[in-house]
Amino acid sequence: MTHSRLLFLTFLSIALLTACEVGKKVDRTNYDHLTIEELAKGDQLIDFSDSMLMGPIDINKLTNDDAKIAKAAVYRIYSNLELKDNQYLFRVKDAEKLHLSERVFDKYVKDIEEMNAHVRKEDEMEKLEPISSEYLNSLLK
Repeated sequence: MTHSRLLFLTFLSIALLTACEVGKKVDRTNYDHLTIEELAKGDQLIDFSDSMLMGPIDINKLTNDDAKIAKAAVYRIYSNLELKDNQYLFRVKDAEKLHLSERVFDKYVKDIEEMNAHVRKEDEMEKLEPISSEYLNSLLK
């Protein structure tokens, strides 16, 4: 696994579940009947529960419902990134268009900007890889 791929996957794990508002409850009834793919490609608003936003969490330790929501959000974010000059750029810069809560979208924007800054500061040989369709499809399982 390349260094940039490892960095990308590590970043993804951390970005999924870091701190934000406390006390927020998420209505899961909108997600229950949907598959990961239906949720990822649908127009239901995705928000994370507080427990998912309280710090780094191993996606393998999430409940099935939380894992489904996290994968769907990551799919929506990463399918709207492009790689240009070794930096990830958002094609869509509006939470509403991606059907994500502002707090989830803002966190991803911040985390992507931090990763881009890290790559700029590190070794010029460190190259980010484009988001592959294989990777995006793996999130749908």
